[in-house]
Amino acid sequence: MVLPVGTQEAFEEALRTVALADDALNSAIGGRVYIDIAPSDAPTPYLIISWYRWRNENHRTLAPEIDAVANIRAVVDTDRDGDRLAVRLGDRIEAVFDRCTLTVENGWGVHWCRQTTRIRIPELVDRRSYNSAGGLYEIGAINAS
Repeated sequence: MVLPVGTQEAFEEALRTVALADDALNSAIGGRVYIDIAPSDAPTPYLIISWYRWRNENHRTLAPEIDAVANIRAVVDTDRDGDRLAVRLGDRIEAVFDRCTLTVENGWGVHWCRQTTRIRIPELVDRRSYNSAGGLYEIGAINAS
């Protein structure tokens, strides 16, 4: 049985498409875009897209609405690539996603995608240093179908 594409999955694919369409970002991450978590053996750098908040609403219009915040960040192995690459990728993520145009399946019209918060997270995993940089992106959409 094939399940239809769900709303969150449709938005994730739209965000993935935007990331891969930018030559500079796509080249830097080697086409590696993961939803929620990367495989443990994934080479860095890569991009992670996850949801910080997701709300279905109907109080402003008669049509279904989405009010969501996506966490979009690059992960870099600082032991191998240095700590500045994450910052540069965070800058590129902002340039690509802040006020970007999202095309989402299933009749969703995206009215805004804007950065609300810049993030940078250093981590130590199995004695290796990693740095994540990117941002939180508020997404507002109405289903017009």
